Amino acid sequence: MNKKIAAFKYDDVLPSHTHLDIWEVYACLVLQYIDSVSYGRLVYGDKPDWRDRAHDLGVEVTQALPARSQEADALYSKLHGEDSKIKRSRIVERIEQVGGKVVGGVLFGPNGIDSFDLVISAFKEKLKKLNGGEYEVFEHNHLFVRSNIHADRAMLEEGLADFVALNVHPYSFERVIVSVPGHNYNFDLVSYEHSDLPFGFVDQSTIAEKARSIVIEAEKNYAAK
Repeated sequence: MNKKIAAFKYDDVLPSHTHLDIWEVYACLVLQYIDSVSYGRLVYGDKPDWRDRAHDLGVEVTQALPARSQEADALYSKLHGEDSKIKRSRIVERIEQVGGKVVGGVLFGPNGIDSFDLVISAFKEKLKKLNGGEYEVFEHNHLFVRSNIHADRAMLEEGLADFVALNVHPYSFERVIVSVPGHNYNFDLVSYEHSDLPFGFVDQSTIAEKARSIVIEAEKNYAAK
């Protein structure tokens, strides 16, 4: 077994590369939290990241985060391979400077922005790939976006209109879930509806911790082969 995995502490930061991507696992758990009927049988894959062949459903997972959030993610990844207490302290300090924090080995924050631009850009990119043969196409194609935007009702309505206006291709997304701290924004592009599903800190933390557990166990099992 890989020595780093064998010596891995449960409350430590995850390695930068794992057999299962923690944010893809997190996305699956969030989807099952908000709609267990539609997403209860998802199986891990690639392009798209999750699929349910029995119901001809594919779910791609992506993120739409500003530069400071991406910096926090990159710094967080460095923590796992850093043994120096001084350097670890400096990394944590920088994470806090960009608005994030590490609690129990999980990264939270930074706080969000009041713009849908990054989400729309991510949607455009995935829509292009869906129609460019880069993903397996299903009858039902859904998109999960991890973000940190703060959206009011007007922003949600504008976002829905933008999604629908862009969704005019041979292959399109039926549903977009934008998951942010405190909320899961649900966009039904077929019925032209949106809803704001509450996502409390306790539930979000519980799901994040469960995702960590799944990734850690998968990593140990993979390394033991």
